[in-house]
Amino acid sequence: MTRMALRIGEWKFIYDPEEKLYNLREDPEERENRLGRFPELERYFKRIVAKDLLTEREMRRIEMCVSGLKGKS
Repeated sequence: MTRMALRIGEWKFIYDPEEKLYNLREDPEERENRLGRFPELERYFKRIVAKDLLTEREMRRIEMCVSGLKGKS
């Protein structure tokens, strides 16, 4: 399971894979999930997470290919 937290300024986005969005200036203890209230900001964070997840999957595929090649030599 992939877990990730991103912070930009006062905003923190958590992908656990349950998504959460907090404004740390107004809610430093992360009690009020603001997901659904700031769609543009959420899309931005989700794009970053998606890119990172794709990169992680690609790296695993490459590692598997390299491991397979080592076994053939």
